[in-house]
Amino acid sequence: MTQTHASVAGILELFDRYDIHATWATVGLLANKNIENLKADPNNAPIPYTTKNYSPFPITEKKYGSFNPKLLLGATEITSIQSQTNQELASHTYSHLYCCEEGIESIDFELDCKRMNQVGNELNHNFASIVFPRNQISTNALAILKQQNYSSYRGNQENKHWKNSRFKNESFLKKMMRVLDAYFKISKTQSYKITELKTAEGLLNIPANRFFRPHSGKRWLEKRKIKRIKREMLIAAQNETVYHLWWHPHNFTTHLQESLDQIEELLAYQLVLKEKFAFESLNMSEIAAHVKS
Repeated sequence: MTQTHASVAGILELFDRYDIHATWATVGLLANKNIENLKADPNNAPIPYTTKNYSPFPITEKKYGSFNPKLLLGATEITSIQSQTNQELASHTYSHLYCCEEGIESIDFELDCKRMNQVGNELNHNFASIVFPRNQISTNALAILKQQNYSSYRGNQENKHWKNSRFKNESFLKKMMRVLDAYFKISKTQSYKITELKTAEGLLNIPANRFFRPHSGKRWLEKRKIKRIKREMLIAAQNETVYHLWWHPHNFTTHLQESLDQIEELLAYQLVLKEKFAFESLNMSEIAAHVKS
């Protein structure tokens, strides 16, 4: 078992125990069960970024050097997510496509969607929600997704430090402010009631509220991080607004048990807020269905 698989398994066990409804965004190419098939797939042509190394293709030793093929095979994790109640499998695009980078056009995103649809067919699953890689959200991409019957996407955290941008616009200062904001009140993110969520190109925008950063290894910082999140959860519960917390499971592998303990602490607190304020847990598709009804 890889550490990433252990992270996913641990989180799923906690979600089941605390009745958490969550959305898991997966990169489509990870659903492949065989690395040789993935390498040989003629459809995995280089993506026409102006900066060529942004493309994951071709998957060759010349491009990547020697690597553990298990890092590109996530079928086991995807199956685990699908098999558990209340867990939504969402798209993170087939190729981890960066929608706003130079060289990318609508046709490239459309082709990526077709590949993701093929993955959905193999998984007997219809993707309805999407999380854009690097939070790069494109109006043209949203219009294409609407045609593909998607209903929601995760919008950017609404403050200047998370503003939609290309790699070259991600200054060191902007990145540093995002890190600091996890522990100190650098910025305030706007919150919405479910009925106040807006649509773009026909898709419901469910903005992020907080990125749950990986464990720093520093106890005093971790206490501040958890306290900040709990405070925001309490305010959301009291005001009946959405609180959209997100993370990357593979980020937790360095301090896995400590990270799982922190997640459980937050989930236990959600139960307290649920009993006191009816602070329910919903995945993205459930929120979209609620708005539609």
